Formats: sequence, structure tokens, C-alpha cells
Amino acid sequence: MDTIRAMYSAVGLGWLMTWTRMPLIRQICDWGYRIFAKIRPRLSSFDPSQCDTDRCRPKAL
Repeated sequence: MDTIRAMYSAVGLGWLMTWTRMPLIRQICDWGYRIFAKIRPRLSSFDPSQCDTDRCRPKAL
């Protein structure tokens, strides 16, 4: 959550995450994010086996 808070602040939207810094809310958000981070790969359609091809490489500008 600290990284998400920092990213929102960096793009000028830190005010959206201000409530997640309140003591009890912060603990709940941090706990919830840890759970989400564990299950996130299962929610994604990303297939790491496709990275053996050029599909995962950034395109040249």
C-alpha cells in the first residue's frame, strides 16, 4: 500500500489515498492488500510462458 500511496501522490492524486493513512484504516488496507497481492496472479490473464516470444518485450518507439 505504501507504494500505491506514493504513486498516487506522484501523479497529484495523493488526496484520494489520504484516508488510507488513518491508523486503523491503514492496518486494514495494508492487510487487505497483502491478501490481494497473493491472489492477484490468479486473477490476471497474464501467461508467463508467452514471455519466451517477443510478445512480452516492449515495442521500440
